This record gives sequence, structure tokens and C-alpha cells, in this order.
Amino acid sequence: MTALHHAASKDLNGAVKMLVQTRGIDINAKNNKGRTVLHHAASNGHTSTVDILVNNLHAERDAKDTSGMTALHHSALNGRFSTVRMLVMNFYIDIETQDTMGMMALHHAALNGYNYMVQMLFCEILADKEAKDTTGMTALHHAASNGHDTTARILASYLDTDKEAKETTGMTALHHAASNGHASMVQMLVSDLHGDEEAKDTNEMTVLHHAVLNGHNSIVRLLARDAVEIVEVIVTTPTGNHQHGKSLIDALLRDRVHIPLHLLSKDAATYLLQNWFNELVVRNLDWLNPVTDEGFSISEIVEHLLQQTHFADNNGFNIQFLDSKAEFSHLESCAHSSARRSWEENCLHDNDNQFFFNPDLFYHRQDQLQRDVTMCCMLLLLFFFHTVCTLNRV
Repeated sequence: MTALHHAASKDLNGAVKMLVQTRGIDINAKNNKGRTVLHHAASNGHTSTVDILVNNLHAERDAKDTSGMTALHHSALNGRFSTVRMLVMNFYIDIETQDTMGMMALHHAALNGYNYMVQMLFCEILADKEAKDTTGMTALHHAASNGHDTTARILASYLDTDKEAKETTGMTALHHAASNGHASMVQMLVSDLHGDEEAKDTNEMTVLHHAVLNGHNSIVRLLARDAVEIVEVIVTTPTGNHQHGKSLIDALLRDRVHIPLHLLSKDAATYLLQNWFNELVVRNLDWLNPVTDEGFSISEIVEHLLQQTHFADNNGFNIQFLDSKAEFSHLESCAHSSARRSWEENCLHDNDNQFFFNPDLFYHRQDQLQRDVTMCCMLLLLFFFHTVCTLNRV
């Protein structure tokens, strides 16, 4: 940074005039980032210096730095309300000027959540609220992507910006909010502004897909109608990366959320059974429904999986089905007899002598075991103190 750049950034008007008029320093000289004195003055909101540079010293008002940004861009980027108004209203800098990313002053203001500036740019200066940058993102996309709820509401509600506009990858503002984990933004766009939850990007991914893919569980639960939809979305995520999805299902099972297998697609049911056979919180009718809407039986999936040695070994038990009604005939241990006892202890029989997993009993027995262990420890401790006291008296 030269002495002239430094003087302009510190609002030292006298020094700026002296350096230009007496020392002959080029008023449009650029630093290594391509920024002129006017860039620095505007970036710091020094309106008096900007006025001197343009009116008295005839600085180039449309000069661009290496990022293609003018003084107007820098003013908007840093929230310099008065400077933006001066540059546009007094010095007639083009409000539609784009930087190398295709971003205008309105994009920068929305990106950083400058609410009053956004309103001023549209209402007073008539900036194009639907203008897109090189990636196809509008000002609303930028506000939603960065979690600026109020800015997004101003753009979508008060300024009537198209909330369903898509950028080059087909993502709407709602997609971006969900992808970046901005739950309050998603809630506002869906509940208040009625954004389209089912809109798909170029990869056929919905808003819910993006929330699952990026591990934003609170948004997933906000958007999903039920556990079935969550599992289906995890399985159908085009990227095939289910790591966050697995964490989400783990959380659902910990919270004892009911996941009816017979309402799932075959791929989704198989995926669940492969990964969470023991932990699934399911009821008898869910398991034993002979034929689902898609024409397959849950028992067929289980029998297929049990033919895979590693699956049976890992789960420690085998299940056989007798007839098309998919009734349980019995449970056979594949590894240890204790595996069968453990399973049977946590299962109940219905009137037809059919098994279903009882999670409440399972967790109750876990809690009972913890209480029993604690009681034993306390009894041992009391016995120890009693023995010590007896020996002391003797």
C-alpha cells in the first residue's frame, strides 16, 4: 500500500490532496490487488474523501481491481450505506456493474445481510432484484445461503423476489438454506413464504436430500413427514454417501421413533435390515405383513439376508418363516445360545404366538440391570464398613 492509499483509507483529505497535487502521484495508481485510492476510501466509507477524489482530483470512478470490483462493490460489501448512495446518485456509477463472479452491489449487500442497503438499492436506485451472478444465484440465493433471515424476508416478501428461481445447478434459495444448515431460514421459507419443498435440482435432489446429505438432522425432522420419508430420502440420495444418513437413523432409533418396514420401498427396507437389524424399533404387523404395496414380502428380504453368512454371524441368530403369511416359526441361535435367550427375553408373544421386538422392555431391562449393579455395589460397601467397625470394637 502506497502513502496515497494509506491516506485515503484513513480519511486524511489534506494528505491525499498534497500527495496528488504537489508530488504528482497518479490518482489512479493500483496496489498489488489492483485497487485504487478510490477503492480504499469507498471501502472504509469515507464519503468526504470519495467526494474529493472524484470531484476535485478526477479519480476514475469505474476502475476495477483484480476481482473486477469497483468502488461501488467495495462499499456494498462493507455495508457503507452513505457511500453507496453517493457513488450511484451523485457520481452515476452503474448499479448493474458486475465483478468477475457476475455479482452486483445488490448481491454483495444481500450476501452480508445489510437489510437497509438492500431496500435502498431496490427502492431508491431500482436495482434488478432478479439479477443473477455467473453461477445463476440471485440476491435471495446469497441471503438464504448465508442465513440472513431478515434480508431473505425483505427480498422474498416485501420486494417480491422470485423465491423459486434456480441457479445453474437447479438449486433454489431453499435448497441452499437446507444445505448450509440454516434451520430458521428453512422454517421461514417453508412456513411463512410457502417455498416449494419438492423442487429438484439438476441431480434430482430435493431440499430434504440436501439436508440429509449434509447431516442437518434438525432440518430433516422439520421437513420430513415421517420416518419412512427420511429413510427413503437417505437411500435415494444420488451421491450414494449415506454416512450422515446412518447417523440420522441412529438418532431416530435412540429416540425410539417407529419405522414401519412394510411402508418402505424394497431398497429402503433392505438397507435398514442390513444395518440395523437388532436395533429396529418395529412392531409385529410391520414385520409380518405378507405383501407390501410394491408386491414384496419383508420375510423374503430377511431370508435373503440370512443366507449371507456374515449377516447371520454378525447378528447371532437366524429367523425362519413357514408360509406366505410370514409367521415366525422359531428363533435359532447361529452363534451362541445366549443370543437366542437375549432375543427371546426382549420379545413378547401375541395371541398367535408371533414374536415382535419390544423396545420398551429392552430398555427397561437395561435400566434394571444398571440398578441391580448399583445396589450390589452399595451392599458390598455397607458390608465392608460393618466389618471394619466390628474389628475396631474387638
